[in-house]
Amino acid sequence: MKDTCREAFLLTPNQVRQIPIYPSEYLSTAVVDPYNALLHSGFNIPYSNLVVMLDNHAIMQLLSRHLQIEKPTFLFLNRMFSQISSCLFCGFHFNADPTCGSLEELATNLVPFPQLHFTFVRYAPIVGLRRNGFHSTVNPAQDLTRAVLDPNYSTLTADKASRGKMIACCLAFRGASAGCQRGLAQVISETKRTGRLNFVDWCPTGVKVRIHAVPPLRPVPESGIAETPANVILIGNGAGVAVKELSVILMQFERLYEKRCFVHWYVGEGMEEGEFDEAADLLKDISDKYANADESGI
Repeated sequence: MKDTCREAFLLTPNQVRQIPIYPSEYLSTAVVDPYNALLHSGFNIPYSNLVVMLDNHAIMQLLSRHLQIEKPTFLFLNRMFSQISSCLFCGFHFNADPTCGSLEELATNLVPFPQLHFTFVRYAPIVGLRRNGFHSTVNPAQDLTRAVLDPNYSTLTADKASRGKMIACCLAFRGASAGCQRGLAQVISETKRTGRLNFVDWCPTGVKVRIHAVPPLRPVPESGIAETPANVILIGNGAGVAVKELSVILMQFERLYEKRCFVHWYVGEGMEEGEFDEAADLLKDISDKYANADESGI
């Protein structure tokens, strides 16, 4: 399987992007989810150019906090994910601003080294149908920027718990706020001064801004999400965030693997037990590289 993936990766001229949705202790469909998360993350490191990490628990919290849904089901999670992915890839599906660039350019700006390609996203606004909608004061782009720079809008739990530095990030606006980008530098500077957005010293790429005039995707009526004239997504490559998320994956894996729980299922399907150790070593190596990037540089 690994040889097939490597051959496909070497032959294709396109960028290989992944959006894994990691399981959580609070919302999981299988007891072996920690094994699957480790094997996917570890063995796909050499074959991916960009990985956008999400987790079920963080998306569930977004639905509970902003949409007042007490017990979100996977149906609501999938509809929220469709809104996020639509905003993420909008500029590459429609005729967007020339400054948006391609997916290759996006990966180039976010990924300084090939293996450090684990990113996260934040999405705003998230408005429930019970509310009157998203109201902007003066500048819609500024208000959206302030919202999306808040970790409470993150789709990854590790982003909310991490205080590490950012390697690079990109803001992608979609909708009516596309022409209201004045003052964004001021908002970003304010966020840096307050310590909510810290960049590593060795990669001063700053913040890339993409602008799409295409209106946001209209939510499914049963999703509980209200239609807004504009939205924004932040795609970030954070050293502390990656270390935290990879550590969680390894911790959940080791909790099962130390007692060899359910390993015989995988061995019975033709895998070798050593493949678990190999995948864990690969993730530990990436985590160490991210930790080094966060502390002193590479």
